[in-house]
Parts: sequence; structure tokens; C-alpha cells
Amino acid sequence: MSAHLDASVETPDHEANRLSSGTGNGDARNEMVDSPTGYVDSGLLPAAAAAPATADTKVFDNPVGDSTFVDISRVRVIHRDSVIVRVRSAVPLTAGQLYAFWIDAGHGRRPDYYVDFRPNTGFDEVLRRVRYFGDRRSRFVQCPGMRLRADILTSKPVSIRIPRRCLTNPGRVRVAVQFKDESADTVDWAADRRTFGPWVKR
Repeated sequence: MSAHLDASVETPDHEANRLSSGTGNGDARNEMVDSPTGYVDSGLLPAAAAAPATADTKVFDNPVGDSTFVDISRVRVIHRDSVIVRVRSAVPLTAGQLYAFWIDAGHGRRPDYYVDFRPNTGFDEVLRRVRYFGDRRSRFVQCPGMRLRADILTSKPVSIRIPRRCLTNPGRVRVAVQFKDESADTVDWAADRRTFGPWVKR
């Protein structure tokens, strides 16, 4: 994530206290069918089909072939001690891509947190506090234990792992995902443009 930490940084405890006091801004596939290459033919994935899931896990498929250079095919969200999001791509990951995640922690109808990162790069353990999808305020929440992964040398999914304490221990979460190829200026969203997937309860 490209974050400059000279901006306002909160701890998860401070965030929880602010939300409980009413001063917050909260209102404001896992795995695809494997192929030898780790990717799957578009004919195997029905558009917007929901895959089986347990109570703390939801999987939703994204139409394949609706975007070039980047093409999200499946998203798996796991809500346990951490919120884990794994995103499969129908095309290989490459340099010059940006992976963005918006998280609604149940404080309203809009996103609460945002994180983005690029493949095979380092990242800061911070989440951005947001009030809407286009929000780019310089306000961050420290999140020790957060993990972001995207490796262009393997067929593993793009993934994030965020401890629940960083999200003020929500009872349910939902996510929106965007893959962007910065050189081709091409994007793909899941579930849809500025649209969240299903709620996932703990």
C-alpha cells in the first residue's frame, strides 16, 4: 500500500472508542477449478454464480471475459479471527497492476476501510479510513499483523488478511474488489463497479 505515515494515524483501540462514542464516519473463486496453469477457461465459470460456503465464508464468482489485462474470476471472503479475502484472476498477474479492497464493517451502507497494493512489493501495516469509494483522505489505522500478497511468479490468488481488531471486531463484513492495470488503464470489479459482495458473519 502506498501510504505516507505523516498523516493522521489511529490505533484500533482509538478507532473502537471513536465509533462507540458516535463520532465516527461509519455512516459516511477460494479456489477456482484447478488447471495445469492455475487458471481456468472462462467457459467453466457461470456469470455471478454463488459457490457453496459455510456460515463464516462466502464465495462469489465474477463474469470472466468482461475485462482485458485484468479479469477477476472468483472472490472468497473468510470471517474468523481475521478477515481473509482471496481473489482469483482469469489471466496471469503482471507488474503494473494495482489491487484495491474496500471493506464495509457494518457501520453503515458505505465502505469503512480501504487498502491497495501492487504485486511483489512491500507494504505498510495500515488501513485507510474512508467514507465512500472515492475517498482518499490521509487518515490511517495501524493494523499490526495485516498481510497482503500478490505474486506474479505463482498462480496463487491475490489475498489480504486483516485481524478483526483492526476493524473494531465487526459482527459481519462485506468487501468490494478492484483490479487495475495501470499501463493499459483497464479495471475489473467484483462484485460489480463500486458494489459489495454478500455479507459474511463471524
